[in-house]
Amino acid sequence: MTGTRRLFCLAILAAGWLLSESVFSRPALAQTKPADAAKTPADEEWNVIYMGKDRIGYSRSNTLNIKREGRELIRSEGETMMIIKRFGQELKMKMTMFTEETLDGQLVSVEFKNENPPASFTRTTGVVNGDKLELSIANAGKTSKKSITWDKENKSPAYQDRMLREQPLKTGEKQEFKIFLPEMNQIATISVTGKDAEETTLLDGKKHKLRRVDLTQSVVPGFVTKYWIDDQGNTLKSSMALLGVDMSTYRVSREEALKKISGAEMDIAIETLIKIQPPIQKPYETQEIVYLVTVKGHNPAMEIPSGDTQTIKSTGPETAELTVTSIRPTAPAAGPAKTVAADFSTPNRYLQSDDERVIKHAEAAAGDLTAPWDIAVKMESYVHDNLKKKNFSTALGTAAEVAESMEGDCTEHACLLAAMCRVKKIPSRVVVGFVYAESLEAFGGHMWTEVFLNGKWIPLDATLGLGGIGAAHIKLADTGFQDNETAPTASFLPILRVIGNMDLKVKTVTYRK
Repeated sequence: MTGTRRLFCLAILAAGWLLSESVFSRPALAQTKPADAAKTPADEEWNVIYMGKDRIGYSRSNTLNIKREGRELIRSEGETMMIIKRFGQELKMKMTMFTEETLDGQLVSVEFKNENPPASFTRTTGVVNGDKLELSIANAGKTSKKSITWDKENKSPAYQDRMLREQPLKTGEKQEFKIFLPEMNQIATISVTGKDAEETTLLDGKKHKLRRVDLTQSVVPGFVTKYWIDDQGNTLKSSMALLGVDMSTYRVSREEALKKISGAEMDIAIETLIKIQPPIQKPYETQEIVYLVTVKGHNPAMEIPSGDTQTIKSTGPETAELTVTSIRPTAPAAGPAKTVAADFSTPNRYLQSDDERVIKHAEAAAGDLTAPWDIAVKMESYVHDNLKKKNFSTALGTAAEVAESMEGDCTEHACLLAAMCRVKKIPSRVVVGFVYAESLEAFGGHMWTEVFLNGKWIPLDATLGLGGIGAAHIKLADTGFQDNETAPTASFLPILRVIGNMDLKVKTVTYRK
């Protein structure tokens, strides 16, 4: 993974970790070594990755010039490996990327692979064809196609590293360009600004005076990544405030990068809990809770959505009042019936309701029931009772994978339940947000399921299996994982803007009668 986009990619994965010294073999890329490609020696770079004081992984990247059919291109290869704990269990994540671009940075082709065992890998390959970027996305044994409208000025994911090295920014100078993000399957606007040289501490513990460059991107606005660059254009350090700590990279030797990872010392799920006072008693029996929300540096009303289960109103630049209500299906309201798009009831590459294993579980759960709400509740109970091994080592498994292994955490519970509901043509989607853990007196990252009945999206939580939820779930985003959407990790991004910055207080609690 190339240097200046590395932390953004890690941030996306860190969001996935909240919900839910081994090096894997490097995958081969189609056209990796064409017979007619002449190339020059690679320029290899190694970095270590820290979250706070804990080393969680390494990254490696290199670039080389090649000539294909008389055309001069730049080929970049990148690899990032991380190990971290979540609720006591290790997660291992490896990303690899290969790109080819023109000398001025225009993307020609890309391959991105994300491995998170025991889940199957996800691989995205793309080729620019005129005014289209043609993508092929493989996951859990199935492949889908996607086409993105392409501007010839869009840059390769690797471009910004070379730009900062070859075109040093003066203090106050700013450049803006668009790049393709394969981990998100979308195009982002990148802004880089030159800052004054300043002293910063590197991994050797010594202070060094280096040029600083700040980078922002349009996908998660408000996040600033800082880079410290030497006179030769090498990025020696980068840092981003994330999840209440600094996530940083440092340029090191290969030997230093491959030393034993100590990331298992830090439990990301525990470290990012949002403590709350006073504690919520009997949270799953609550009918309505009114919260006082503060999000440092952000307007909570812009980060927390209103909908069928919650409303939010701003009370200040960084404060808001959030009302969450527990709902169940009711008779349809008078007036035109509300509908949802058909693709909330159809299979896709993450919610494979056409998979024979998912169908088998759905039929076993539903039995002879015919009422949609009764079926959905029975399925919630079925997933809770039968997904026995609570495995936190996978960031996001597909419904088909979960139907086979019957293990996982909240993300796997939510995806399997959503897919099973679609088998019975009950519209469904998954939700990302926070749930209150009574034993910890805190909120933590969570995923659950919603089904569309009688004109409303009704929550179910197969992790709990209680026939619905109380008012101790706070929703941040939802997704149907449609194939034409961006990558599924995009659904986790709202968590990044509030974790480490959010404070919650309970104003009032009402219980179900």
